[in-house]
Parts: sequence; C-alpha cells; structure tokens
Amino acid sequence: MPYEQVFIGDIDASPVTLTDSKTIYPENRQGTLAKIIALPPGTSADGIFYFSVNGEYYERVIEGVYRACWANIIAGSDMTTLIQTVINDARVKTLLFDDPGGVSIIVNGTLSIPAGKVIAFANGNTLTGTGTVTVNGLVDAGPYKIFDGSLTVGSINAANTPLYPEWWGAVGNGTTDDSGAFNKLFQSCNKARGITISLRGVTYLINQEVTVPPLTAGTNIIRFEGNSTTLKTTSAITILKRMPANNATAKSDINNTTIQVDGIIFEGSSLAGQNALVIAATYNSVVSNCKFHSFDIGLDLQFCLNATVEQCNGHSNLTYSFTARTGTWSNVILGETQSNNTVFKQCRDYCNSGQTSGFYILNSDSVKLETCICEGANPITNIHFEVQTGVTTVQYFTVDNLHGENVPTGEHISIKGAAPFVRIISPFIQNNTNTYYPFLVTAKAAPNNGNGTIQIENLNYWAVNLKCKNEANSGTRWVFEVSPVLSQFKNETWFNEIFESTPPYVIPASGSRFVRGSDNYFSEISSEIQLNAKGSINFTGSGNFTNSKALYQNGSIIMGGNQFQLLQFAIPGQYIQFQGPQNPVINYAMFISNSVFKIRREGASIVDAIVIASSGKLGLNNANPAVGLDIGWTDALGLPAGTTAQRPTGAARYFRYNTETNTIEWYNGAAWVSPNIAGQEVSTNIRTVTANTTVGSSDSTLLVNSSAGNISITIDPVNAAKKIFYIKKISADPNTVTITPSSGTIDGAPSLAINTQWQTVQVQSNGTDLFIL
Repeated sequence: MPYEQVFIGDIDASPVTLTDSKTIYPENRQGTLAKIIALPPGTSADGIFYFSVNGEYYERVIEGVYRACWANIIAGSDMTTLIQTVINDARVKTLLFDDPGGVSIIVNGTLSIPAGKVIAFANGNTLTGTGTVTVNGLVDAGPYKIFDGSLTVGSINAANTPLYPEWWGAVGNGTTDDSGAFNKLFQSCNKARGITISLRGVTYLINQEVTVPPLTAGTNIIRFEGNSTTLKTTSAITILKRMPANNATAKSDINNTTIQVDGIIFEGSSLAGQNALVIAATYNSVVSNCKFHSFDIGLDLQFCLNATVEQCNGHSNLTYSFTARTGTWSNVILGETQSNNTVFKQCRDYCNSGQTSGFYILNSDSVKLETCICEGANPITNIHFEVQTGVTTVQYFTVDNLHGENVPTGEHISIKGAAPFVRIISPFIQNNTNTYYPFLVTAKAAPNNGNGTIQIENLNYWAVNLKCKNEANSGTRWVFEVSPVLSQFKNETWFNEIFESTPPYVIPASGSRFVRGSDNYFSEISSEIQLNAKGSINFTGSGNFTNSKALYQNGSIIMGGNQFQLLQFAIPGQYIQFQGPQNPVINYAMFISNSVFKIRREGASIVDAIVIASSGKLGLNNANPAVGLDIGWTDALGLPAGTTAQRPTGAARYFRYNTETNTIEWYNGAAWVSPNIAGQEVSTNIRTVTANTTVGSSDSTLLVNSSAGNISITIDPVNAAKKIFYIKKISADPNTVTITPSSGTIDGAPSLAINTQWQTVQVQSNGTDLFIL
C-alpha cells in the first residue's frame, strides 16, 4: 500500500493547496524527509515535492539524485522544457531516466545540460525526437542505446566519461553496419577536451568511413579502449580516419591532438583502397596491441611526431602494413609534415605475396624499428626507407634487432633518396639458399644523391649468400661493425671481395659469420669500381701485415693530416704499437707476455697503465696486482655517485656515494647502510607541510601545519625500511594529522591520529609495517 502522497505544483500560502498529487511506494523513496513547519503567505515554491504523513507535511530532500518520473517526465509529448527546468534546479545534481519498462522521452526543442550536472540512463530508456541536446556536464550510461531517432546530440563534454558507440545505436553483431553510430559519436564530441571511446570486445561492421574530427577545446587526447574489439569492413573504405583538410589545418591541429588506440583488431577483405587506420597531424600518439589484417594499407601515420607503435601485427596486407610518412592532404608541404621520431617496437608483419613493403618510411627523420619481425610470404621488400627530392631535414633511420624469415623478391631493407645515416643493428636474416639469394640492404639510385652512410653492426647471423647491393649513383658509404679480432686483417678475408666487377655489384658473404676490426668503413665512387682500388693504408713492421689494404680506420687512422705516424704489428694478435702525431716521443703499446695482458705508455719512463695478471687480478698503475683490483695511484678513488632514487637493485658488496645524504653507503645484503662515525655531526632533512603529503626517501622530520584542514601523511613501509621519521603537529587547531602506511599497519592499526599541538610521533619501518617508537 502506498503510504506517502507526492504533491507536484505551485505553492502559495499553504502546502495543503498542492495540486497534481501522486502516490509513491516505499521502493521509490530516495533521500531524507524534512518536516515543514510553516510557509509564509505568498511564498512560491515551484517544483518542490511534499509528502503528507499523518496530517503533517514534509519536504523530500533528494540529495542530488532525481528520477525523471517524479517530475512527470514521461513518454508521449515533448519534455524539453520540463527536463530543462528540473536539471537547472540547484538541488538536482543527477537526472535519472530509469523507467523499469524502458521509455523514449521526446525532446523536440533545444536542451542544454549544465556543467556539473549528470544525465543518467538505465538500459532501455532513451531520448528521442527532432531537437538538439548539448551536454556540458556528463552522461552516465552503460554500453546500450540512449539517443534515438533523428535527435541531434550537438556536443558532449566527455573528458571524464567513457563514450560507447552503443549510445547512438551500434549493435556489434558483425552484420549490421555500425558506421552511422560511430560517426554520430564523433560528431557529438567535436568540442570535447579529451575523450575516451570504450569498445566492448564485439565485432562492429564498418562499411562507411568513420571520421575523427579535430577537437576544438585546447589540448586533447582521444583514447580508444579496444578490449579485443574487431572493426570489420567489406567495402573499399578507411575504417577509422583522422585527416586534416589542408596544410594549415594540419599544422594547427598537431599541437593539440594525441590519439591512443589499444587492443583493436582491424579486419579487411583485401580490396584496393581499403585501409584500416589513418592517423594524421598528432603529437605523441600511441597505437598498441592492434592487428591489421587483409587491407591495402594497415596503419598509416601521416605527420605524426614522436608516435609509438608497439606490439602490433600486420597480416596479409596488399601494399603496406605500417607507414610513417609525410601528409597526403591538399597543398601538403613535404618538409613541414614529417612523422619524425616515430618508433615501431616489437611489431610483426606477416607479409602477403607480392606486398610492396611491410614497413614504409617516407621523408621522416629519426624513425626507429626496434625488435620487429618480418615473415610470411615473399614481399618486394620488408622495409623501405625513402627521402624524396626537396626534403633536406632527414638525418637518421635505425633498424635494431630485425628478425627476417621470408625471402623478398627485392631486399629485406631498401634505402632510397638523399641517404641519411642509416644504422642496421643485429639483423637476424634467414634464407632458403636452394631457391633465392636476397639482398640484406639495397642502396637505391636517387635523383638527389645524398652521399650518406649505411652502417651494419653486430652481424651475429648472416644467411649463406645473403648480399648487400649498391645501385649505380647511390653515393653511399658502407660501414660494417663487428667484434675486433686482429687476425682477420689478412689477404684472404672478405675485405678484398667487397664489390664484384660485374653487375649486380654485390657485397658477397664468404661464410655464415664474420668478425673484423671495429670502426672501419668502405667508400666508393661508383659501384663499378672495386672498393680496394680506392686509396690504401700500409701496415708496416713485422708479421703478416705487409699488404696494402683499401681500409680507412675511422677515429684512429684516417687518410690525411690526422693519421698516426706509426702503426706496427708484431706477431698477429700479440703486439700492437702506435704513435700519435702530437708527441712522437711517446708511444703506446698493448701486448700479451707470459699470459699477462698490458697496456703500456712508453716515453721518458715506462708506465704499465693497465695490467691483467695470469691470475685474473687487475692492476691500475700497478704492474703486479696482489688483489682483485690493485690501484697504484696516490691521489683518490672516485666512487659512483647519485641520489637515493638512483640506487641500483641492491646486491651485497655494492658501494657508492649518496649525493642526497652526502655519505658513503653500501648494501649489506638487506638494506643500504652508511657508516656511523663517532663525533661526526649528523644533519637530517626537515620541512614544513600544509597539505596531504607522502614521505620521501630524503625526509627525516616533518613539521605539519594543519590550520587549513585535516592532513594525511602517507609512509611506504617497503621503501622506508629501517628508516626513522619524526612527525610533529605545530599548529594550534582542532584539525587532525593522520599517519597512514601505504601498506601494512602502524602499531597494528590502519592509521594513527595526532590532534594536539606540539605532539610528536617517532615512526620506524621494518620493511612491512610501521612502529611507533
């Protein structure tokens, strides 16, 4: 039975005259009751709700949450004015549409939800009509439909609210086209300052391009929480696209837009012109844990500065799986729209047969591929790096730890254009030697020969007959960096076989592994000239090093005025002596004698600068080390120095100087400790705090001024193991200073309160809990 009567309407002299009474049931009650003593004559209290109980009248205090049905907001007629009236009421913080049967509320006018207000929806309740809704506050709803019909959602300020495409009717069954819902979502948040789109792990069919518009409210981060959602298309469109209209717009947008995409599977149908994700004109964008399957182009980054692509997969794409390039929009200026400093990290491309390239880098500086995999069928090239005519600001490109298991019809890595400095580090390239011998790197001809350098380092594994190719007029210098082993400097090594005299002018491999001196490079004028026809350095002295070599040694022996005056080899691998041009009296030598390795400075006197004895003991300025490290200098030993935060992971015997505490410290196997020197003054840190504070590693004494309100002091027992802290309340006020461990307890309790001025608490941690001393 109902036991309260609700009166909705105007009140003048008395609540008895309230009109439009309704009954409510106990389960519908919210808030608390406040008894009405009297109302002055003529008082107007429109929209206030009263309850008659046993002949008395009470006001229902809703405490911010207000149900639409209480205000008679119901289906059937335009509710725009009534909704606006209720949401504008200062006492209403949240307007809740929660009819148990689910209703569509008509809005045919202009409705504005003020900042600080929330409209909330239970599943099945929607707003419909021909009007416009602007949400300056927030929307609270799950992944279900809340906006229906031709209703226009003008804008949503959704900085702190996950947005769901289901709000606009997305179905997510893989067969119903959800493009319209996605586009309405973005059209509704074009004035938001940062948005988060949450997808629910289903398959959405997208057969019309979804456009992400530029947001207009300052710096914005657009986040896609994929949750393993699939975005699928069967049309020749781009599924998700963020593209400026022209060059001016691009340069404006890039300074205030970041896009983050995580956990989305993009699924195409192998159509030309069908692309998965285009991101343009952004700073610091991140694409992670995504898959791009069966597209023309998978991920296309244009004018994306400092972008990161990590743990993403490309699979069976036609042209490119991943790009980082200049823009393709109207009146683009290549030199102003580069995707500089983009990093592809731990990405994998399973190539399609005949695919143009797995990774395509165009006109962009300091791009890096790190720990990436190229496998699958045979593309033309796995990685293509190109600099076009007129782009002069590209300097670096790096491929680090590439793992290649396919056999491209061209090369694994293609370098074209005004060649910058290209580093290829630790490539692991497999090859089917019975069918095809591909090239590791090709330096391609370019219209504006850049005369750059390609440096290949740490050739840990090189497939048999894998080659490097230098096309005519590429103007490229080749550098090969491997472990220095002097015995490799002899006639029969591969140095004499750098270029063949007939096409295709390759650098052939003579085995599966190569080792040679570091810091050497080979330079050529054209690919038709053998490299060892280009100048030489003569090795002089005894031993096997008498033959002329086409070898420059960068940094130590250089053709020209900076070359060393003497380079002498004795028995190969046993003795090297070299003399610098600055002081011909002083020689430097390193040699092995009676199983003792020495680096010696020879001049007016002989100094054994570094000695490794046969016992393995190391002497510095000490020819006969008696202990593991025996130092013969008389000045001082400089210890590693750093802050407390810069400590390494502790291991017994570690020894360092702490620049915060100005003490020497060592790790005793359990904690970092410092010597306690008798008579030495001890200085500890002291500071005053006036707000909630987390105790830092350098803190010792905290003076707490709580005059502005209660203050919480947080201590981490783990990081503060064995440390002692002093907490003192210095202000005369009734406010409380609460000491709380971030984990564990303090004297067995979750926290400790200090309420009295000048009260001091001394606290120490055992690494798990805090204890009052």
